[in-house]
Amino acid sequence: MLKDSTYKAYSGLAKYCRTGNLDDAKKLDVRQDRIHHYRRLVFNITNGTLKQAYPITYKLLTENQWLELVNDFFQNHDAQEYRVWMMPKEFYLFAQEKNYADKFNIPFLDDLLLFEWIEIEVHTMPDEEFPVFNNEGNYWTDQLILNPEYRLLQLAFPVHTKKTLEISEKDRGNYFLLAYREIENKGVQFMNLSVLYAYILEQIEEGLSLNEIIKTFCELTNTDILNVDTNEIEGFIQKLVNKNVVFGFKKVEANY
Repeated sequence: MLKDSTYKAYSGLAKYCRTGNLDDAKKLDVRQDRIHHYRRLVFNITNGTLKQAYPITYKLLTENQWLELVNDFFQNHDAQEYRVWMMPKEFYLFAQEKNYADKFNIPFLDDLLLFEWIEIEVHTMPDEEFPVFNNEGNYWTDQLILNPEYRLLQLAFPVHTKKTLEISEKDRGNYFLLAYREIENKGVQFMNLSVLYAYILEQIEEGLSLNEIIKTFCELTNTDILNVDTNEIEGFIQKLVNKNVVFGFKKVEANY
């Protein structure tokens, strides 16, 4: 517990560092001719952290746009996270809430920020306890077991497949992206997905077999199940197995 005077001093210095308003620092026992160094150092740390987290966004925006957004965040966002590596998430949510996509006339800005943030999130996510599974089974009738260290995103713009300067409003649609963490080196990989493959992943997570998933998908999309390319779907699942996104098959306990 801090004394009221200490808390007020810390709060005043923090507020000055954010706003640059000397009125917030007048009563502090700090040389007024040097106090600006505190703000410069804290802002540089914040700015540097965000540049490192969002290199594509930083390159896309003009210098004035970037500084406008960072200054707005720095001055007006009451950060909730004490972990510095989580700051970029709050930055992404702040830009989304303040509608900078419209303000800067960059309709895909929210998707771009999310795309860059998710790489950090997946890379630094807590290690998950891997489920028990069997290596042998049937893709179509058995329940598949997923590696839990992944995220599935739905985007409105193809920020993961197209250069930012080439993206326009004409590209607006439904895009699906799988981000997963490699088991050995913990690197983050991305995989572009069709609507069907994204649906398959979602339903595998729900515990359904491929037969059940495809049957339901065809009913929802009014698709003739005979037109489904089963070899292509098996190839997709095998690709996920090779990349350790799918571990194997649910282990069934024997009943005695």
